[in-house]
Amino acid sequence: MNKMKVRKNTLGKFTAILGKRLRKRLEGCEVYYDHGDSSSRIPVYFGDYSRKNILSFVDIVVLKDGDVKIVCEIEETASTPKKVLGDLVSILLGEKIRCGGTDYLLSSPAIVIGLQAKEKGVKDNQISGMLDRLSRVFNLDLEMTTLVFSEKPEELINNVEKSVMEFLEK
Repeated sequence: MNKMKVRKNTLGKFTAILGKRLRKRLEGCEVYYDHGDSSSRIPVYFGDYSRKNILSFVDIVVLKDGDVKIVCEIEETASTPKKVLGDLVSILLGEKIRCGGTDYLLSSPAIVIGLQAKEKGVKDNQISGMLDRLSRVFNLDLEMTTLVFSEKPEELINNVEKSVMEFLEK
């Protein structure tokens, strides 16, 4: 069996589990999530929708009343602070997001970034410090941005789900 295929098939596994759970739980909301195939990708872009204007692809989007309420990025494998912050900057630079073939404006959504790492480790300190800097540069509302750290994938998606629910209750 090809090792590359096995690895590819497991990437996004926990994102899909969380996406399915949120769909069942969030009445009155639309939940889009990346299933791991190209048809379910959720691009963040600027200007007209085209390949050259795509900044990144996010993992989960929650819509309510036609507005983007929450954008989630979940790193299921060890990632560097640079990768995580790159995901965040792409969301901040984006003007629109495409979910299920429909384009939506990105207008100050809550952002939840889940990272498989120690909660009180070096990455936490690095990312938190950089997040403070980003908040000043991009005028980012830190009250609307949450970083979730956990070493265990199951715990990570549980905590990301909890953060999503807390944002929707505000």
